Amino acid sequence: MAFGATPRDSGSIPLGCVYVPGVGLVAIQGGRKTTDGSANDSAILQVASKDGLDTSYSAASTGIAQITTAGAFFVLQGSATKTIRITKCQITGTATTATTVDVTIEKWSAAPSGGTAGTAPTIVSHDTNNAGGTAVASIYTVAPTRGTLVGVLRTAKLYCNAPAGNPGTNLLWEFGTSSAQGIVLRGTTQYVAVLTGALLGTGGSLDVHMEFTEE
Repeated sequence: MAFGATPRDSGSIPLGCVYVPGVGLVAIQGGRKTTDGSANDSAILQVASKDGLDTSYSAASTGIAQITTAGAFFVLQGSATKTIRITKCQITGTATTATTVDVTIEKWSAAPSGGTAGTAPTIVSHDTNNAGGTAVASIYTVAPTRGTLVGVLRTAKLYCNAPAGNPGTNLLWEFGTSSAQGIVLRGTTQYVAVLTGALLGTGGSLDVHMEFTEE
């Protein structure tokens, strides 16, 4: 059956169609046609993962050496113009002597203060056609005093091996992958921070990667 003859409902909307923003209604493409014993034609609707539709960004930093104070080592601040949705956070680390530390992700409703900030990670767009990212990422070698705590979002133990040993834990948190929401930051007074509960020693360091969308 040609597309022009697609059956329509009482509202004259073609059946078996989807709406594509900026394009309009288009036919759904199905799988291979099969015919049952009663001569009924049918096809399985194919569902495949495609490249995401939301403008996406990443911020990452490697070799973050916490000098004197455990606590927040990576902070992402919300945007004045966009809604930030965090979709992924990944942390690895090494220590002078192999050790296990607690790592948490917290949400704050006010800015941190004090501490020693390192070089700010660059916000990198996943597509060069995206507008520049508006969230702000910061790293700290001496942890700041935390902002007003909204709550702890995730917590886990991170095993950090000695630098010359095999890699330790690859801690990966993903958000918004099911019906649950991602971590949402609305406005510049909302923050997400990644913290450790102990120092890793003189030769220890942390790597962190955070992925998010801006709407």
